[in-house]
Amino acid sequence: MPQKGVLQKKREQLEALGAISARPDPELARLITEGDSQAIRAHYQVIQHWVSQILAMTLRKCVQTLEHQETWAKMSGRPAEFNVLLDKTLKGIERCLKLIHQIPDHRPITEAPRDQTIDELRQEFPEATWGEIAIKYNARFAKEASDQIDAKIAHQAVTRLRNRGFKYQQEIVSRSMNAAESSLKTADLSDEEVLPRLPRPQDILELLSGK
Repeated sequence: MPQKGVLQKKREQLEALGAISARPDPELARLITEGDSQAIRAHYQVIQHWVSQILAMTLRKCVQTLEHQETWAKMSGRPAEFNVLLDKTLKGIERCLKLIHQIPDHRPITEAPRDQTIDELRQEFPEATWGEIAIKYNARFAKEASDQIDAKIAHQAVTRLRNRGFKYQQEIVSRSMNAAESSLKTADLSDEEVLPRLPRPQDILELLSGK
């Protein structure tokens, strides 16, 4: 397994901030801790929504900085400062775009491209039986007899893929909530005190442009 790259580390930092912004009430926190799938998926969506929103806001801030000719004109006599701001802004744009569009640090390791293809067929034909899904897969994608599948294999492939997806969401929610809890304790802040201190786009730019 490859080591975590810069983008993965930045995303985890943002997800922890998202978990702080969406602190669950005690009942929801209990359900998440107990492994309730609906609660975990709902909280995962809330965290990812916050991350998406703050990245979009930061990207707009970077573009506005590039377009603000007065800022660059004022700094033209201070080339060192000019270059620092330019590098930070361009790095912010690059990382915002990669995080928004989920570009990985490393070439992704696809464990089961067949599973993904079968799941896409399942979504395309939600009323089809598993046998019909298998027939469609074989007609479109099975180049050799050894590539063909049956109804049981089709069902197992989709179940396996979706279970992996849930475990991934569960891991993110758990990690983000733990990081948020640790940050609050370290700073000795209550929920009410921390919300006004959540980072603004310019703060996120500092986070993204750093190492």
